[in-house]
Amino acid sequence: YATAYQRPGEGLLVFVSNLGEQDVQAKLRLERPRLGLTASLSARDALSQTPIPVQGATLELPIGRWEYRVLRIQP
Repeated sequence: YATAYQRPGEGLLVFVSNLGEQDVQAKLRLERPRLGLTASLSARDALSQTPIPVQGATLELPIGRWEYRVLRIQP
């Protein structure tokens, strides 16, 4: 599951959770036009500041079982 909060001109804060019993490699695809994101994007873990690679409008990240990640996505 993912929930995004948008601040115009500053990007998104996205919470991605894994509510399953297994660790997963989550794939998040952003609907850029719908979100008003037309420029290339950068992403990082909002808590650790670790960069997360973005391929076009898609990013992948590991999430442990019953865990969540908080992402900062910026144009």
